[in-house]
Amino acid sequence: MTTMLWALIAIQTAMAAFDTIYHHELTERLAWRPSQRHELALHAARNFVYVALFLVLGLLEPHGVFAMLVMLALAIEVVITLADFIEEDMSRKLPASERVNHTLLAINYGAILMLALPWSWGQRVLATAPTTPGPVIGLVQGNIPGEIKWSGDHQSEILARFLELSERAVAHVPPPTIVIWPETATGSYLRRQPDQAMRVAAFASRTRVPVFAGYADYAFDSTAKAHYYNAAGLFPPDGAPGPPYAKRHLVPFGERMPFQWLVPALGRIELGQAEWTPGTRPVLFPSAAGPFSCLVCFEAIFPDLVRTDVRHGARWLVNVTNDEWFGNSAALYQHAAMATFRAAECRVPLARCANTGLTLVCDAYGRVVAQAPVFESRVIVTALPAPGRPGAYVAFGDWPGLLSAMVVALGGLVALTGRVRRP
Repeated sequence: MTTMLWALIAIQTAMAAFDTIYHHELTERLAWRPSQRHELALHAARNFVYVALFLVLGLLEPHGVFAMLVMLALAIEVVITLADFIEEDMSRKLPASERVNHTLLAINYGAILMLALPWSWGQRVLATAPTTPGPVIGLVQGNIPGEIKWSGDHQSEILARFLELSERAVAHVPPPTIVIWPETATGSYLRRQPDQAMRVAAFASRTRVPVFAGYADYAFDSTAKAHYYNAAGLFPPDGAPGPPYAKRHLVPFGERMPFQWLVPALGRIELGQAEWTPGTRPVLFPSAAGPFSCLVCFEAIFPDLVRTDVRHGARWLVNVTNDEWFGNSAALYQHAAMATFRAAECRVPLARCANTGLTLVCDAYGRVVAQAPVFESRVIVTALPAPGRPGAYVAFGDWPGLLSAMVVALGGLVALTGRVRRP
């Protein structure tokens, strides 16, 4: 635990103890009104809440949404306290110049606190992060233009490019323990088309390196109705593929109409959507680095999906995507940056394989350790960083942070109500 956190715990504990011990004596001696006594009791309770939150931060080392919301709650508390000071200055009718100085000083103190807390905490966590490299992995960025990929006339050539790039990957010393291809890599039903599936299986069998690829897939239900999926799956060296993963969060309007599950007639509206069927569960795939789960495309922006996967046993993440639609714009880099947050929240490394980029590998703290240039055919072969110890976000999700925000909002409402009623 950092020195700053220990200092905050000591200060908040002392303030809470003082407010509690002398609550009765102060209220009797000063003949405070009930509203003032209530305000002092609320202040003591608020201090005890922050002591508990600081202890949680120090002992459980939470990251992601939980830690950010706790810091936000503290920042709001600082602002409320400073506002009280400013109000007192105004009530004393201080000269305008002195009031301005007090206001600027309060803003400076608040800004320093809001910046120092997360910076200090982050420095401590990164300094103690594990550095032992894991198994080597390979990522293939095919850089296939959309007009070629989706024409249906070049499937064999596209597959040949991915196999050729994969040969480059396995020629690396040491060779990768797995080769990853992007979302809908070949623009075909790769697992269902025997000629293509056999070529990938033959590569995996000959090199003894499994291939994990994104592809379009389909299955029939008990009524012989076909369901189409944006899927991904493993081609193992022994030729016995396991169950594929089907994308759970589909892109609205692009892959399925919103609320179609509630109003099936919406599916008849033709906006060029792919009409995929959403998947219903996570799938864990075996690897030398431990079991991993898959996120397809923009699924990497949903923290709850990653938390569910990690709670099911995933020790690292694979994000396959096709971001060609963004062009070389800011959205390309923003989409990739969102994925690194999922790694930091759950403290697991992430391998992101994109058709045209951004292909990268980041560690369990969101730091990028390898990255390929965009819109080029490239191969990344690198050691997968080690996973960290699961944090509080994996265990508790968003509710501690949300509860903190609710407590602060309630405290602010009570304070504002008290000011309105105060004579």
